[in-house]
Amino acid sequence: MAQFAQAGVTPALARECSVVLGREDARRGGALEPIEPNILAWRRADPLGRRLAQIPSVGPIVATALVMKA
Repeated sequence: MAQFAQAGVTPALARECSVVLGREDARRGGALEPIEPNILAWRRADPLGRRLAQIPSVGPIVATALVMKA
C-alpha cells in the first residue's frame, strides 16, 4: 500500500481511501476473504469496476469501496 500511496497515478483522495481500506483489512485479519468471490464477480460485471482494475495496485476490494463511495 505504501507504494500505491506514493505512486501518483491516481487522485489523492483515491490513494488516501485505498491506504485506509488496506490498513483496515489488515487490522481485521482478512475478514473480507469470505466475500471476495462475490466482489470479484461484481468487479468483472461492472464497467467502472473494470476500469478501476486497470489502475496499478487497485484490487477488487479497493475498487468496490471506491465505487460505493462515489
